[in-house]
Amino acid sequence: MEEYRFDGFRFDGVTSMMYHHHGIGSMFSGDYSEYFGLQVDEDSLVYLMTANHVLHTLYPDCITIAEDVSGMPAVCRSVAEGGLGFDYRLAMAIPDKWIQVRISLLPI
Repeated sequence: MEEYRFDGFRFDGVTSMMYHHHGIGSMFSGDYSEYFGLQVDEDSLVYLMTANHVLHTLYPDCITIAEDVSGMPAVCRSVAEGGLGFDYRLAMAIPDKWIQVRISLLPI
């Protein structure tokens, strides 16, 4: 952060880290069992929590962004509150959905 004068980090592919199935073939309906079941990779969650805790402890003004398509609750809650500690979520599935809607409205 100091050497390159970064403002923060964007963690790419967080969804593929958080689940043993890597998010492949999962539609993520919003049911809590999708986010807190056996398919969740606890080691990855601990890594993400640790990374955010260290970054925000050493650099209080640091910004961290999670690229996540699953919509997992608590991604942007503080580590002290049991969340992953990210400041922002880059919800990639939302723009993709708008593209689908727009294409469906195009005349054939």
